[in-house]
Amino acid sequence: MRNKAFACLRYNLKKLLSSPVTYLVIVLTVLFVDREIMPIRNYLRDSGDLISWPGLLTYLLDYAPLTLLMGLAVIALLSRLPMTDEAQVYIMVRSGRRSWALAQVGMIFVVVLAYMLLVALASLLWISPHVDWSGGWSDGIYAFVEGGAYETYDSLLSYDPWVMRAYSPWGAALIGLFLHALAYGFVALLAYVGNVLIGRRGGVLLGVLPLAADALMTDFYGGFYNHFSPVTLSRVTMLDYGDGAGQPPVWYAFVVLTALCALLAYLSVRLSMKKELRI
Repeated sequence: MRNKAFACLRYNLKKLLSSPVTYLVIVLTVLFVDREIMPIRNYLRDSGDLISWPGLLTYLLDYAPLTLLMGLAVIALLSRLPMTDEAQVYIMVRSGRRSWALAQVGMIFVVVLAYMLLVALASLLWISPHVDWSGGWSDGIYAFVEGGAYETYDSLLSYDPWVMRAYSPWGAALIGLFLHALAYGFVALLAYVGNVLIGRRGGVLLGVLPLAADALMTDFYGGFYNHFSPVTLSRVTMLDYGDGAGQPPVWYAFVVLTALCALLAYLSVRLSMKKELRI
């Protein structure tokens, strides 16, 4: 059954890569990352300083508008799931309904991980001549967090100094990447369940709800209320790192997002196996 599920997954990925929407999302993501990094790159070119790649990635992932846009990009990539093209009947008969369903759900996690890798590599691409590989936060990060360079160069990222005191650059970046992957997995799975139960438009709207809730938390709420917003749990400054603001700890974010993904993944497979799908 595992081999059959992988075969279905490979077919689905080929279908995704043949869609122009996929390449449009990739291009827009790279351009948006460039837009946010451009002020930093201008500073590095003018000053000659170097910057930590994981340090920059930490603050990039902590930027709420980018979290929203990346979530919408994931929905755009995966809104067709479960796939219902003409070949799916043949694939379902050959592989079995369970293998077919596992492939549909497994594709969500594969695409989300690939997308987060794309964001990380895009950020490295735009600063590649000025990377500090020493493992520290680097002079470039200190200039924006403590030196006021963000005002001079009009950088819109939020440079919270507490992050540097609580984490190492690689620790903060990896936490942010994995939490974002879990959060977007949750969003995509929620949209998948909506697609099966109420149709494509309803699924997209259902997937957008957690992203809207995160925007609401960023603008009007915070602290204790962050416990109840899955997407908000993906940003390190919304978690407890010793400032006494009552925000959820890192372990809570991992446990909650993992549990939500596991629950929705199980529900998605069960629904795909039992509900009559229009193909």
